[in-house]
Amino acid sequence: MRVAFQGEPGAYSEQALHKYFEEEGIRVEGVPCESLEDVILEVESGKAPGGIIPVENSIGGYVDRSYKLISQGNVYVNGEVYLRVRHSLLAIDGADLSQVDTVYSHPQALKQCREFLFDLEVETRATYDTAGSAKMVKKKKDPRLAAIASKFAGEKYGLKVLMEDIQTAGNNHTRFLLVSRETRSERMACENYKTTITFELGDGAGSLYECLAPFAEKDINLTMIQSRPTETGRWEYHFDLELEGHRKDVPVNSAIAELNQLVPEVQVLGSYPRGKVS
Repeated sequence: MRVAFQGEPGAYSEQALHKYFEEEGIRVEGVPCESLEDVILEVESGKAPGGIIPVENSIGGYVDRSYKLISQGNVYVNGEVYLRVRHSLLAIDGADLSQVDTVYSHPQALKQCREFLFDLEVETRATYDTAGSAKMVKKKKDPRLAAIASKFAGEKYGLKVLMEDIQTAGNNHTRFLLVSRETRSERMACENYKTTITFELGDGAGSLYECLAPFAEKDINLTMIQSRPTETGRWEYHFDLELEGHRKDVPVNSAIAELNQLVPEVQVLGSYPRGKVS
């Protein structure tokens, strides 16, 4: 199965998709894309049956653009997977930690490894991608250069791991959503499900309270709620909600129907088995 992801081969997104599909018992081929928009386009066109999109980091927060792309695309959410972010310092074979004077990586990775880099007393250079940094270090063949990326990326490019787990916070996870052109309709009784929806709401006193009330009244737990402005410039907002339960469950279906009476449209982006944080 071909699954599109954003980044160079060896990116954390590719590592996450392998984790998800290996747990499902499916062999998978990652399709690298330059942008998240390209991931959605690959799925919409049918060139890749599935795509993986990062939506939240336990330290950095939500990726607003991801929800916007999913809601605007002709795709549905079919699964989620949590990946623990474990940064390694990578260099070419024969390099030694004492030789390194410049470290490349994505700005977020550099930030997440700030204490390690401060103690190492090296120059840092921000790049577009962690795996792309590993690829560049391999190409330059300079023992003074290193990259912060995953051990998975190091294996992709044949780099040596100088140090493992160099991130400051140990409990750093990124959550990804799996998307496809078809909705996941089955409801397995043994699974705990989540449902993702989005709707638009104007600026009015008590309007959000009224929209959330049906879920509270039916004892439905909301696991995520975030807002993002619409493009109208009239102080209107899109709200992205994730909740426990499947859209076919009577309480969930009823709450969404009540919400539909209060707003112009509710998009159900998908119901899917809840991922495990490990």
